Amino acid sequence: MKKALPLILLCALLLSACSSSGTHGVSGKVVELNTGPEGLESFVMDSSGELLGVTLTDRTYVKSWLDALSAEAFLSGSAPDVALTVYFDGSKSSLVTGSGEEVKAQEAEAVYLTGLLKPEAAALADGTKLDVWQYENATAYAADDGTELLKVEEPVGPDYDSSSSLSLNDLGEAAQANIAAWFEDRGVLYDEQAELERAYAAWLETEDASDFQTWGLSQRIVPTALSERVIYFLTTVDYPVGNFVMEERRIGSAFDLETGEYIEAWELFACPPDEAVQRILDLSELTDPEQRAEIEAAFEPECLTIFEDRLELSFDRGVLPSCETGYTLVLDLDEDVLPLLQPWAVPDTKNTP
Repeated sequence: MKKALPLILLCALLLSACSSSGTHGVSGKVVELNTGPEGLESFVMDSSGELLGVTLTDRTYVKSWLDALSAEAFLSGSAPDVALTVYFDGSKSSLVTGSGEEVKAQEAEAVYLTGLLKPEAAALADGTKLDVWQYENATAYAADDGTELLKVEEPVGPDYDSSSSLSLNDLGEAAQANIAAWFEDRGVLYDEQAELERAYAAWLETEDASDFQTWGLSQRIVPTALSERVIYFLTTVDYPVGNFVMEERRIGSAFDLETGEYIEAWELFACPPDEAVQRILDLSELTDPEQRAEIEAAFEPECLTIFEDRLELSFDRGVLPSCETGYTLVLDLDEDVLPLLQPWAVPDTKNTP
């Protein structure tokens, strides 16, 4: 019987699966399971339209990245609808599918369970049922032919601890709680159901499967800079605007470093709002009168994001009539730009929480 090995062996097995045999992981979805008296013995997977046979041995390491599916359940043969990645290393053979087709097969050194199908777990506004693939950190909606229409990544931040030296977790408890609560109240900045409806409509319009690419949706919040009194954040939202076309929305936020209270962008400047916008445009050397007027009219505090070394003004797609896509204006925080900010708002690269 195949079984999950003790955790102490995980690192060694990962290393051997990824490097010692020199093989690369092959990802796909299970289309057929073959069980015996002791459980799962082999299966057939679909990898980018190619059927591959996978045979298991007592040496095969099986790991699930999903809370809703255990390695033991998969090995018992009770979970037929699974997405996975397989590392092959062993003897080659062939398998005959239930339809009589013979496919190439090989022993698996490691199998990682990455997704689980939930049939007809979602619906469109008109009642059309869609399958849902639950991945470790994402949810994908699939049409009845298996095409994944929209894949939504789990929102990240603001407490995500990345490799950056800036982290919300380094602030005081009150500041952490207030900032986290502010972002939680704001929520995600996209309409998941609306994007799903659009993705489904785009899929219906395609005449060939290769003409459609799974639409993506994600939101990420990361700290960008610290000053004497302020911690700055950037929210990025990656969203589809059409088939094979993605856009990124960029939104800045500022909070009191000690209390975690939200700070309006205008409070960061040492001059009135209208003057700040004019001076930013002058320093950007943007001379086109039409574009300058559009930016002045569209400027909102959330357009502003401050980093350790630069200031950004970002405008969503469609906000500036003269731009077909989103538009970002970037200014280095040099001796000309820094005087625009209050002294306590100036980022300090040496200042860490």
